[in-house]
Order: sequence, then C-alpha cells, then structure tokens
Amino acid sequence: MNLPPRACYSPVPVLGGTMPDLLFLRRGEQLLRVALGSAPVIIGRGEQCDVSLPDPALPRRAARVELRGDHAVVSDLSGHGLAFSNGAFQSGDESFLGDGDEVLLGGFRARFRQNSAPERSTAEANTQTQELAVEPARKIAARISLVNGGTIFSLRERDFTIGSAAECDLTVNDPLVSRTHCRIVFQNGRYLIRDLGSRNGTELEGLRVVDAELPRRALLRIGNTELRFAQDALAHTMLPGFVSADPAMAAPLDYLRRAAGSNAPACILGETGTGKEVAARALHALSPRADGPFLPINCGGLSEALADSELFGHERGAFTGADRKNDGAFVAASGGTLFLDEVGDLPASVQVKLLRVLESGEVRAVGGTTTRKVDVRVLSATHHDLRALVGNGAFREDLYYRLCVAEITLPPLRQRPADILPLAEHFLLEDGAQNRVTLSPAAQQKLLCHPWPGNARELRNVLRRALFLRNGPAISESEIVFHASPARTSTADLLDPRGKSLAQIETEVLRLALDRHQGDDRGVLAQELGVSRATLYRRLRDLGIDPDA
Repeated sequence: MNLPPRACYSPVPVLGGTMPDLLFLRRGEQLLRVALGSAPVIIGRGEQCDVSLPDPALPRRAARVELRGDHAVVSDLSGHGLAFSNGAFQSGDESFLGDGDEVLLGGFRARFRQNSAPERSTAEANTQTQELAVEPARKIAARISLVNGGTIFSLRERDFTIGSAAECDLTVNDPLVSRTHCRIVFQNGRYLIRDLGSRNGTELEGLRVVDAELPRRALLRIGNTELRFAQDALAHTMLPGFVSADPAMAAPLDYLRRAAGSNAPACILGETGTGKEVAARALHALSPRADGPFLPINCGGLSEALADSELFGHERGAFTGADRKNDGAFVAASGGTLFLDEVGDLPASVQVKLLRVLESGEVRAVGGTTTRKVDVRVLSATHHDLRALVGNGAFREDLYYRLCVAEITLPPLRQRPADILPLAEHFLLEDGAQNRVTLSPAAQQKLLCHPWPGNARELRNVLRRALFLRNGPAISESEIVFHASPARTSTADLLDPRGKSLAQIETEVLRLALDRHQGDDRGVLAQELGVSRATLYRRLRDLGIDPDA
C-alpha cells in the first residue's frame, strides 16, 4: 500500500497506556528496539545520531521520527527522500507512520509499532485466572560480563551502572570509557540500555544507541571494552525442568500445565530427545500427587515375560529364577505417578493386561491368585505415531483411548530454533559450571544452523564433546563437532541370498542394519525394520548377535 499525501492520510492514533516504538531489523533479524517518547529520534550514520547505523550507503543524518500528539511522523533529513517497504517513496515532506509501516534505511528497516506490549497467545488470552493458579510467578533475571573474562554480574531486575568510576556497579579499566558511561535499566518487564552522555558512545550489536531495549542476548561495546548481556528464559512460560524461549513451545507447555492438575492418563508424543520424560516429571511435580513416587519404566526392549514382571509383579516361584516376590511398578508407584516410556513397544499380550489394570484399578501379579487395588496415575510416551500403530494393528485401539485422554506433542528442536542457545547455555552451566564456559558468536551460529536430528540429547552430546576439546574460556566454531551421518549403503548391493538359509539372510540383514545405525537409538533401527524394539532384541538374542559388538 503506497503512503498517500499527508493531507489525506488518517493514521491510527497511538493507544493510551501502550508503548510506541521503532523496531530495527536487518535481513529479517530484530536488532534493537527504541522507545518513542517526547524527544525525536534521529537516525543516520553519524555518531551524534540517537541511532547510528553502520551502513556506508546512509547519510550522516537520514531521518527523524517523533510523536506529535497521538501521531508518529517521519521526516527526511537527507534531502534525497525516504523509501518505504511497501514501495512508496516520499521526498521533501513529512509522512505519518501507521502501525507496522517500515522505513528503508540502507540495509536496515525501521518498523513503527504503536503498541509494543507483549502479545498473549490465544490460549493464554482465553485462560481464566483460576486455571493459572499453578503458574509460577514471573521472574526475569539477566547477567552481564566482560567478553574477555572476569566476574559475571547478576542484574536481578534493578538498574546497573557501568563506567570507569569506582562507584559504578561494574568498573571498567578503559581510558575511552567515561566515569559513568551507561546504565542498564529494568522497566516494565524489559531491560534497556541508556547512554549517560558518554564521550565515545554506547554500541549495541554494532549500532550506536542512546536509549534502546536489550534483546535476550546482546553484545555491547563501550570504548574498547566489549560486554555480553544475557537474559534468562522467562519463568512464566516454564514448567519444572524446562528451558525454553521459543513461541512454538507455548501451546505444549500451556497444555502440560493444564493437564497437571488432572488425574487422567496423558500421553506425550515426540521424537527421541525432545524431552518427553522431562515433561512427564513436570506433570508429576505440578500434580496433587507430587509428594508420591514418580516411577519411570522404559518399555522398549522388554520381552513379554519381563514386562509382566516389571509392571504387574510376580510371586516367588512363578517362573524359573523367581526366587523372591516382586510387587511390580503399579504397586511401587501407588499414590504417585507411573511413567511408561516408549509404550508403543509393549508386546500385544502385555497391552491387554495393561488395559485391564487401567479399567479396573486392580493388578494381579504373575503366579498370583488375588488382585490388589492400586492408586496410580499413568503417563506414557512414545516416538511412534500411535494412531498409525493402531491403524496397522500393532497397538490396541481401546488401550490408545485409555492412555491418551490428554495427548501432548513436543516439537523437535529444528522447529523451535529459539530454544537452541538457551538449552546450550543451560547444558554448559550444568556440565562446565566451574569454568564459566561460553560460546563464541561463530559457535553459536554453527549450533543454530544444524538440523539437530537427535534434538536436545544430541545438543548435549555435542557440547560435552566441545567442553573437552576447547582451548580457552569460550568454545570456538572449530570445537563444535557433529557426528557424521553414516553412509547409507543399499542392502541390495551387499546382500546375496543365494545358497543361504532364512536365518542366515536375517542375520546378515540385521548386521548390515546395525552397521548403518552405529550410535543411534535402537528405536530408530527397529522403526526402519518395521518391528518393535522387543521383537528386535528377541531376534538379535535368538540369532546370537551382540548389538554392541
């Protein structure tokens, strides 16, 4: 839409009680936010501008943006006119800015927003106050440190002054830094950086600024000193054990929070490494059963007899080797939560018994003649598509409906890229806390560009490898090493069935498959072969194949 002349353009007024601002972007990436107040904001390449953009194509003074009453106005200061992202061009006159209008400034865009207050998700907007009773109070914490090492300062939602004077919160030994150079201010739930009239200015991600909002992670420069700012993920979106900042996790986390107060079974779906057990533990921790036991059982690889014993227990002498009584998981978890991981791999006969326990609330041990009442909430998880398993007869439909009263799907890490760096920082804090290890900008970019087929589990593996490869306090790009994907060789090119028995052919197929999936989760191998993990392990055992050889 072209901008019409000022006389006939009717801008939408700035809403009372909101915060109009300019959002600066480069190649689609949000770099900084500048609040609009009573004073105009001068934009250009010159050092004396309120926002100095490092683009040689820009004049020293390019544009002025100011609020006039309820209107935002942009004025051309270059004498060459202003271009807008919608194709409009304005020369020699002022233009009103509507909400979302963007001014092109060399390789940058300045987007006007009338209301910069954080938007709530639809689910959050529809949530009644009483339904959010389990939500923890919002707490924002941030840290700042010198890039070349030194103490990490916690900001703790307060103003923080930086300069060369001894009375500053952070004293910098740099002759180009003013005595009180800049201040980090916590205001309306946001952290802002304010230059305090310094001699050499304050830069945010290479842009000279006077008063700007700090993104969640930012590089600041004052004089010859570089500072790293990092803000923790917002606690109000978190559940116990979760680290997340990506909007893609808002709906699953909200669903988990709502499901926590129920006693109904819930099934957590997602790829391997997406945090299904973390989600199950969060459901338990926020539930009325939090004081009871949380018992995880991995159903993958359990044979029928072992699954019977693990879940339902057995009497002494019920089978060979049963030299003592075992109460089983349902009895052990009574009053708490039983988590059945990889429930899609349960043998068919065990599925029938599990359904009976869920329907009756009673369990009978293997070899026993009486039943026992159990009070257990059952949570389950699988990386399989349970609906597809039901469709091909590998999973009972009635059991599916019993287990999946609440069904929560956790997106893979590649679909929530904003979680990569927060998770990386969390893992480094846990695994390298004593050394205060950080990631270089190039290392961060390398992590962001990886597709993460193994999700958070792969991310932690990569960072643990980097911790012992590193040569300094910051992990470099070369120290981020990914496992090379095994070369996928066609089985048909290697397998010759002539003169071989069926068992020999099956043995060769399994050995080739194991070679292709070295280091992978056995569930991936079972999925490729179209069998359950229990079946895979049984055939490996019957054929005398050691999967770890």
